[in-house]
Amino acid sequence: MRPALVGLATLALVGCPPKKQPPPPEPSGRCEVNLSELGLFATVGTGARAKVVESSSELIGGSFAQGQIGDFLLENDRVRVLVQQPTRLIGPSPYGGTIIDADLKRPASEPGHDGFGKLAPLYAFGRTVNASTVEVLEDGSRGGYAVVAATGQDAVDDYVNVPNMIGGYLGAGVKLVVSPDDALPFTVTTYYVLSPGETRVRALTAVCNSSHDGVITEMGDLIDQGGAIEYFNPTGCTNGLGVNGCLVDPAGWFGFQGDGVAYGYRAYSFSNTAKAAQNAVLTIAGMTAVLANGEDQQGLLTWVDASAQSRPGSFGVPPAGSRTFLRDFFVGRDLADVSSTLLSLDSAPHTRLSLSVQTPAGTPAPSARVAIVGAESGKQVTLAVTDADGTARVDLPPANYLVSAGAMGRALEAPKAITVSSTGNTSATLTLGASRTLTVNVKDPFGKPLSAKVMVICPGGPCAVTSSDWRRYQEIESLPATVQAVGFADGQGKATLPVPPGQYQVIVSRGPEFSGWPATYPAQGEAVDLTSADATLDATLAQVVDTTGWMSADLHVHAVGSPDSNVPNATRVMSFAAEGVDVLVSTDHDFVTDYAPLVKDLGMTAQLTSMIGCEVTPFDYGHQQAYPISRKDTPNGGAFDWAGGDGPSLRLDQIFQGLRGTYPGVVVQMNHPRGFGGGSLTQLEVDTLTGASHADPATFRQAPNPAATATDTRLFSADFDAFEVMNGVAASRAVLNDWMTFLSKGWVKTATGVSDTHNTWSVVGGYGRTWVKLGVDAPGAFTPQAFATALRAHHAVLGSGPFVTLSARKADLAGTPSGAAVGVGDTLSIAPGAEQVELTVDVQAPEWMQFDSVELYTHTTGREAYGGVANSAWPDSRILQKKTYTPSALPVEVVAGLPGGTWRRVRVTEKFLVTPSADTWYVAMVRAGSGSHALFPLAWDGVSCSGGVCQARQVQPEALTNPVFIDADGSGAYDRFPLAQGLVSPKPSPKPRDVPRRVPTLEEVRAMLRRIVTHGHSAE
Repeated sequence: MRPALVGLATLALVGCPPKKQPPPPEPSGRCEVNLSELGLFATVGTGARAKVVESSSELIGGSFAQGQIGDFLLENDRVRVLVQQPTRLIGPSPYGGTIIDADLKRPASEPGHDGFGKLAPLYAFGRTVNASTVEVLEDGSRGGYAVVAATGQDAVDDYVNVPNMIGGYLGAGVKLVVSPDDALPFTVTTYYVLSPGETRVRALTAVCNSSHDGVITEMGDLIDQGGAIEYFNPTGCTNGLGVNGCLVDPAGWFGFQGDGVAYGYRAYSFSNTAKAAQNAVLTIAGMTAVLANGEDQQGLLTWVDASAQSRPGSFGVPPAGSRTFLRDFFVGRDLADVSSTLLSLDSAPHTRLSLSVQTPAGTPAPSARVAIVGAESGKQVTLAVTDADGTARVDLPPANYLVSAGAMGRALEAPKAITVSSTGNTSATLTLGASRTLTVNVKDPFGKPLSAKVMVICPGGPCAVTSSDWRRYQEIESLPATVQAVGFADGQGKATLPVPPGQYQVIVSRGPEFSGWPATYPAQGEAVDLTSADATLDATLAQVVDTTGWMSADLHVHAVGSPDSNVPNATRVMSFAAEGVDVLVSTDHDFVTDYAPLVKDLGMTAQLTSMIGCEVTPFDYGHQQAYPISRKDTPNGGAFDWAGGDGPSLRLDQIFQGLRGTYPGVVVQMNHPRGFGGGSLTQLEVDTLTGASHADPATFRQAPNPAATATDTRLFSADFDAFEVMNGVAASRAVLNDWMTFLSKGWVKTATGVSDTHNTWSVVGGYGRTWVKLGVDAPGAFTPQAFATALRAHHAVLGSGPFVTLSARKADLAGTPSGAAVGVGDTLSIAPGAEQVELTVDVQAPEWMQFDSVELYTHTTGREAYGGVANSAWPDSRILQKKTYTPSALPVEVVAGLPGGTWRRVRVTEKFLVTPSADTWYVAMVRAGSGSHALFPLAWDGVSCSGGVCQARQVQPEALTNPVFIDADGSGAYDRFPLAQGLVSPKPSPKPRDVPRRVPTLEEVRAMLRRIVTHGHSAE
């Protein structure tokens, strides 16, 4: 018998050995879900795929594209979506593993249109997922769906500190019933699933609880709107695009309309994934926070009510168990595409409405917007955008609708009543309202083109069509009701504005250094008849204020890089050139923007230069500015991480030290030092006399300062260079007191003026601004390094109107001056008892601008503030000397050397004689009372609306110098300070610890949100 047969026989006799069991699978680290068993994802068809991005050609591209090589691509024949690789970049959602870019599938020859920001889980009102692994689970090669999974651990979203904000605005008695500061025993995996032929990515977040105790929290998402895309919620209060006046709204779904692309979001019931949830949605500062299944405002309030029997949106994860949360992220041509897809997915009755939009001349109207409004409800249900051939389509439930096409700059036609029946398709032809084109050519007296701001005014009162009327079609900032349009002349001095037909007045301006046009500016504009034809006007502006050797800058500006601003960067460049600002500084929230390429592309290099900065934005203990900086000095071109990575948030001393180490030569500026939600002096409870702070570092998720004492938590640091005293068109009196206290204490900081604008029109950029003495004034001669050096040396003045300078000379006891003068930031040495000081204040303004006083300030007592409470007292007794004027009779002089007419300016030169006996400082201030012309139409401080009528908030111009310092002890420096070091602040009253819980009223919550939304400016 052969050996092999013998072996087989032997095995047969003794029996087969037991099968060897395969080893258990290695733990995946994920919160596991068997996707195939859920029945949530289409498994038929091919074409969906998932992969790691390996080359830049695989990225999506677009106005706000953030993708990088190493991110993860999901795509099929209809859409492309990027999921970010594990990372940390400080921002509203700092971690990776999230959707960041999305677009339709386009031909290779067509550029991408991504405008989306970020979609990230947010639960417990401030916790998220620190994704450590992102992986392709199904690449689609087997057919059916493709899957990318992002897994990580529970982490605090250190950009958001909701409890501290609530306590600051509503008091310590208002507390959440869940604390975002308490770590949760969660491992979280989000499965991003794209099926063949679908336009949605289904995001299923699985939460695994490793604890033996159950956890009840709330669950939702935080959506960073991203680029210049427009928010729409069909159940929101706007009843159109945007969030004007809306706070917490219910939402079954909501979306964003962009340029050639739209996005939609819908969450599903925690207990029934086939049922869409009714969510409570808060859109604030460019972020949309979703309390999934939270219902509405009253549902949100239950989360601060410890006695509530039930809380909409409760998300319970059982002990050692798991729970899932499902939502859909849609990509479409327009919002109508998204809403149509929802009807199809729900198998809801619907019928196709085909639309054709034409111009008044009967030609197709591409990219026209069509609002579809329920005839009975009056609520807008969706928005369609026409293709290149002027057509659009939308699926609608059978009902009666009012349908209209519209665009800003056009008259509005009456909506067309349309009945969508249950059988057969419906079609309609719409005509856009008429429009006229106003062209304005702007030049200087020598014939050189100028960028400028052009305003079209309705002379008879509110315009027939106002900005509010266009909100069915576009997300539009509020404009005063008498302003039909605002436009900006480009580098060639040409502005083109579409407006509805009518009779108008036109005014042209270029900031506070230039004349206005026409000669009757600002009381009356140039009449223009646009009733039946287009028109062209030629305007000439002259620089009448002499700022030779000085360059102006707005040191606090936001655009599309900030979550709370959707102003395109190109528009931002145009608007600042139009206001005559010399240096545009990018200071987006925790985002590094470089305007230089756009300045060049727009042909503005002869009129404007730029500098890179960044606003370091701790959520609740003070915003700090850094400039000039470079993208190359931070990882991935991101911003400085003030939250300390995964450790404690940095204290101010650590932030300042970190900024100086990261960006050599940087200027550090303390922004808007007062107020909750961004004011360091208020939030840290600082005594300005000593710099002692009294706030608890744990409140801000900070580690205690090892140098802290029983009377000083040492959270404040004076290691900054500049201090924002004018945030907007007027200086804060409380912050002026703080700054002057610091001057007298020896903490000499450069005062700055900024606009802090997040808008194009409603808060005008460049008011205030800071002029810095550089010795040059041509954009081509500007260097960031020279600017930083001069600013740190306090060679700066600031204002929203007049240009004011201050100089000092020695004078004998008879008042006769001698010797060279010194300017702002410099020191004059004198012999006390033998010499006095002659101070000269020089004020220039355009002829139409008015003011009524020039005031001189120096050290005095009473400016100190304690415990973070602002000291806003500004009595006349603190004015050292003052000169007053009749605003309508200010002296006017002719500006020499300018051809083309007689150009004039207001010019006031005042001399003050002072007799200092010790080291001190002097500051000059120009003020305008109610008897002076308001800044409007040059600038205003926000727009407030009531009953559909919007008005500009009128304010008067104001200007301020940095100090001239006096050395009176022979040291050669200002170094013996009026407020001696070592002073002791009064002991602050202890804050009550056991404050009874209370439930705020809905109006209290709304008031808090309004203050946060408007950034301190008046707004609708």
